[in-house]
Order: sequence, then C-alpha cells, then structure tokens
Amino acid sequence: MGIHQIVADNVVRTDRLMTIQYVSGLDWSGDAGDIANAVRSSPYLVVGMSHIHVTHRQDLSDAVHRLRDELRLPSQYAFKFARSSDRTREHFLDLLANLEISFTAAAIDRRRWIPAYVQHTSGSQRIVDAICAATESLPDNLVCGQRLLIDASKSDARLISDLRVALSRQQKARRRTSFSKIAPLPDDRGDALIIQAADFIAGYVGRNLVEETHSDDRLNGKLVMLRF
Repeated sequence: MGIHQIVADNVVRTDRLMTIQYVSGLDWSGDAGDIANAVRSSPYLVVGMSHIHVTHRQDLSDAVHRLRDELRLPSQYAFKFARSSDRTREHFLDLLANLEISFTAAAIDRRRWIPAYVQHTSGSQRIVDAICAATESLPDNLVCGQRLLIDASKSDARLISDLRVALSRQQKARRRTSFSKIAPLPDDRGDALIIQAADFIAGYVGRNLVEETHSDDRLNGKLVMLRF
C-alpha cells in the first residue's frame, strides 16, 4: 500500500482531535520572476514535497548519518541539490529511493503565465500559488490535520502567513481540513532532513526538465509529477 494512497484510517478525525501521522517538507527550485526579464534562467518553477510517516523519521535520520560518514562529509552537512557534486547527488537519491518516503513535484512553466497575472502579482504570491498547485491534489492522509514544514526563516513571515490563508481557503473549498501546522524551517538545520529531501526532488525534477531527460527508475512509485 503506497504512501500516496488515501486511507481513511490514517487520519483520526473527531471534533477535537486529528492525529499527526505524516510530516511533509517543502522547497522549490527556480525563479518566480517574469520570464521576460530572465530569458537565460530556467522557464520552470518547481515545487518539491517529501512525505514521511512519523514512525519513519528516525530511519531517514539514521540513513543520512551513515551517508555522511560514508562520503566523509561534516556531521551537520546539509544535502542541497544545487550545491552537491554529481557523486553526492547520486548517493542521496539512492538513499531516498530505499526509504519509506514519497514525493510530489509540481512544475510550473512560467512561459504559460499571461502578462496580466505577472503584472498583478508579486514573486512571493506566485510562489504561494505554485505551492497551492502542488498541494491541491494531495490525498487526505497527507493534508488533513497533518504537518507541513517549509524551507523558510522568520524573515519570511509574510509568505508563511499568506500561504496559511491560501491553503485554508483551498482546503475549505475542497470540504476538508487543512494542515494542522504550517511552519518555516531553514533547510540547513539538523532537524530539516525532510526539507532537504524536498530540495533534492525540486532540483532533480527542475534539472531533468531543462535537460529534457526522464526520471530514472529509482523513484518509480515514489514520485507524483504534476505539470502546469
């Protein structure tokens, strides 16, 4: 039974209690600016999400600790796709492929944005819209009363606030409860491995789109790909 399968028993719903069973990390790759002003940048804004059951978070931590030792990396080394060597990328993707973790990626082609949308929105609002696109089709057991951690800091308070409002409205329109917690967590912190996984997925998908290559078999059944 896959992590993305909707299972009613995975979320305990009462008037007063929703059990947190899944934690999702979220990061994005690419530029949210007007493509007309950045013709040399990738046309894609990619939102990456990683989803893990709370009982498997320690497995992720243990596996990352072993990989750092194997690659002789510092004990607090943060795995980031853009800053990693090809060798490190391959090892980290292998690690993710062998864990009980799943992923969602939403690729937004900025070339499809109409001028009026770009004119009347900020880059921050476009990121919020991209995140909403990524979360809209998530199954109940990953959303309702669950936890969403985003690569952001306290200085991004406005973005987080706008996102909470947008997701609440989105989920209300779908007649379901939103995340119980939507919080910023910088991806270089020791407890942000779930976000580092999301960063890798966003970077990996973004690179494949630009290079027009296909995802390899390692992530088959683990990655849900959305394109807009």
